[in-house]
Amino acid sequence: MRVFTSAFLSLLLSFLLFPDFACAGVWTVALNELMASNGGLVSDIQGDHDDWIELHNYGDDAVDVAGCFLSDDPAGTVKWRIPATDPAVTTIGAHGYLLIWADDEVGEGPLHASFKLGASGESVALYDPQGGMLDEVTFGSQAIDTSYARFPDGSGDWQVCTAPTPGRPNDRDAGNVIFSEIMYHPYHPPLAPEDTRREWIELLNRGGEPVRLAGWRLTDAVEFVFPDVVLGVGEQLVVAADADMFLLRHPDVQRAVGDWSGWLSNSGERLTLVDAAGVVVDSVEYADEGDWSVRELGPTDMGHRGWQWSDQTDGGGKSLELINAAQPNEFAQNWAASLENEGTPGRANSVAASDLAPIIVDARHSPLIPKPGDSVTVTARVIDESIQRATVRLRYRADHSSYANIDSYPQANADDFTILGMFDDGMHGDGRAGDGVYGVLIPPHGDRTIVEFYVEAVDDGGRTRTWPAPSLVDGRWEQVTNALYRVDSALDVNSYWRIGGPPLYYVIMTEMERARLARIGSRSNGEGTPRPR
Repeated sequence: MRVFTSAFLSLLLSFLLFPDFACAGVWTVALNELMASNGGLVSDIQGDHDDWIELHNYGDDAVDVAGCFLSDDPAGTVKWRIPATDPAVTTIGAHGYLLIWADDEVGEGPLHASFKLGASGESVALYDPQGGMLDEVTFGSQAIDTSYARFPDGSGDWQVCTAPTPGRPNDRDAGNVIFSEIMYHPYHPPLAPEDTRREWIELLNRGGEPVRLAGWRLTDAVEFVFPDVVLGVGEQLVVAADADMFLLRHPDVQRAVGDWSGWLSNSGERLTLVDAAGVVVDSVEYADEGDWSVRELGPTDMGHRGWQWSDQTDGGGKSLELINAAQPNEFAQNWAASLENEGTPGRANSVAASDLAPIIVDARHSPLIPKPGDSVTVTARVIDESIQRATVRLRYRADHSSYANIDSYPQANADDFTILGMFDDGMHGDGRAGDGVYGVLIPPHGDRTIVEFYVEAVDDGGRTRTWPAPSLVDGRWEQVTNALYRVDSALDVNSYWRIGGPPLYYVIMTEMERARLARIGSRSNGEGTPRPR
């Protein structure tokens, strides 16, 4: 009869499940970089902005880390084991890197851990398959879109890194290759077919070192594998749908590659740049409306004028250009239509600026449909170089508009709006203090009141942005297409909608717009009379 100790059983089990590791000898894998507050700088292949941990193999031989453990609670139970699936996924080459997403979404793949990282600070530990600790790091509060990394790789001191480098050396700037210009819908005459061969995008190396792009890929919208080309510091590289077609139209561009598979959607989709290790380097999801476009009062149609989106970049001959390469390029407010027809491929963008008005994103109000006694919390995330000195305000008014005739359109009378300061202090419904999210409470309003509001942010240089943005009214910028909510004491969502049922749409408009729509539908006084066929 043989008696096995628990330690022996553990070792035997590890050998049976992970035979390569029971005799692995000296491990050459260490924690190398992590991000605990990913606001959008790095995304996984699903496009999610999740926490991540980077492992580095500082040895001269490849190491398969399947069976190793990661935990964000070194003093407690080991949480997550790297699954033994495909060695090609879990093997780290000599002096290589492996990125693991700490997102608590194990169903998304073998490199998605069962825990998240705490932005306020905690500890992370790496263990071998037998449970022996290989490495550990404790970090404090983490700022948005910064990482905590070792310098040099694998053995150096941990430091805050403002230019994260997931999946690559911490002293390199490969992560600074970004999308900087997009020609997604080239001009074509009315009724003429569109030629998608004229589409192209531009990459920019905004970092401090050259980057070799061999084996990198474009994914999602189009598919393209880069040849062995080096993108120098500050250089642009054009990737064209059809390289020959592009060079025929732009013979002065010296650096262009192609040809890709697929085409760019005219209504918008995601562009993703992936490095040779499979790590997402940059991702941008453009559109032909919203913050990516300009809302303007359109021409007369059947006696009335309606709001439309400008088509300068959507078949009007202009490209989308990045404004400030030092700011996140995932936000539409950092892009604008080129000032030049056909764009500026391979050279400085025509709209480029070193300082940008604050970016306002993720504006929300709660509750979505307030009742008469409810205060309404409005929050928005503000991004700017001088965020500590930015001034953020909310302007709101109760709707008292009315429809008089077909020439009745919204008016932006500044005196109608009440002004409230918005704060990032953790005391105004804004969440954690200092996280870039500002909040304010709008006081309760009476039943059936339509409340109109917009957010305004001003940096220390006086540069101002509003969300929603102003609209173009006969050549003038007017703050007339704003956010709305309606106070409603009678609505019971559960009486209209059940889990699994069709979506419930709750349409809110000002009285002027509601009455105009009713007037058009009535066709009274000749308004809205159908055109002859």
